[in-house]
Amino acid sequence: MTESPPPLRRWITPTIPARFARELTDRLPLAADTLRRIHQRAGIDPRLLEADGPRVAPIAYRRLQRLAVGAAGDEFLGHLARPVPPGTTAELLRLMAHMPATGPAIDAAARMIRVFDGAAPWRVALPEGPAGPVRLELTPRTAVQADALLMPHLILLGLIHVIGWLAGEAPPLRRVMLPERFGALAAESTFLFGRAVEHGATPGGLEFAPGSLALPV
Repeated sequence: MTESPPPLRRWITPTIPARFARELTDRLPLAADTLRRIHQRAGIDPRLLEADGPRVAPIAYRRLQRLAVGAAGDEFLGHLARPVPPGTTAELLRLMAHMPATGPAIDAAARMIRVFDGAAPWRVALPEGPAGPVRLELTPRTAVQADALLMPHLILLGLIHVIGWLAGEAPPLRRVMLPERFGALAAESTFLFGRAVEHGATPGGLEFAPGSLALPV
């Protein structure tokens, strides 16, 4: 019997929908000349971002993100009420690394975002019994945040990666939920999260196995 070839996911990086790249800058108070220079340095024709159909190379997308953060001085790219100065996330990660467990570390991250946005970015529903799952649901403060495509992906992916980094192991993730309107990007979401994504009447959320927020750091 012929064995199946190994999965190629780790070597394959799909191109990125134009809307993701557009949301990197469309909430930033940048002058037209500055924005034009950023796109030029990133190697992206801004005309490609005027529609949802075109796609952007990953290296150009990452370059655009880095340039946008530097030009605006905002690590959250205008999605919060106040800009988040570059270096804030790195300081937060250093703080989280000294927390006793993943739960307090995630609480510290929520408090940091609240400083810049005036509201918690997510809520955690702890299980009622020892066998129940831990659920985390996004809580967008404004209609603009609720309509965003980029930020829900970044926050949920960030939480998964940070919990895994703090615990030193892959977090026991059971479900990923995204709003119904994200269904057209199901393939991209599945690639990003490494698993099938559910779409429905939700602002976005994660479900972990019991004890996931009590893992020692």
